[in-house]
Amino acid sequence: QRPSYASRAPEIRALAAWICRASDVPRSKMPTLVLLKPDAVARGLTFEISERFEKRGLPLVACKMLQPTREQAAAHYKPLEKTSDYAALVDFLVSGPAVVLVWDAEPAAVQALAGDADPAKAALGSIRGDLAVDRARNLLECSATAADAKREMAVWGVEEIAAPAPAPAAAAK
Repeated sequence: QRPSYASRAPEIRALAAWICRASDVPRSKMPTLVLLKPDAVARGLTFEISERFEKRGLPLVACKMLQPTREQAAAHYKPLEKTSDYAALVDFLVSGPAVVLVWDAEPAAVQALAGDADPAKAALGSIRGDLAVDRARNLLECSATAADAKREMAVWGVEEIAAPAPAPAAAAK
């Protein structure tokens, strides 16, 4: 029997904290947010999805597991507020735990790995093309632009840990 999320939460949090502290990889200063939705967490795909980004050489710069609040979900989906799907998106996002990841990569590169939001249209080899079940349960959300990433990082409280470290001061002569 597969261990429950609750039994693995301390292990996941410890690993996430270690990854965030251990990242000494030079960064491009282009953080992109990826939100692993409750279906990804419930299906145990958190590490498999993260591994796909890591295997492409994208540095992970922030990681946070949480239970989304209705306010966070509403703020995340604010650009879609006037669409007919808005309420269902918010309801689904608060239905279980989620994982916020910030990768040092252009949004277009992250979206290419994620694949089309509709798994039926997503390319084989993409995360959604290989793992997603349907459009409503498509595993993850990705920042579309650098401006979206900045706004989304503020919503999820990772803007400070995702901020690039300042360049080292030049040695005094």
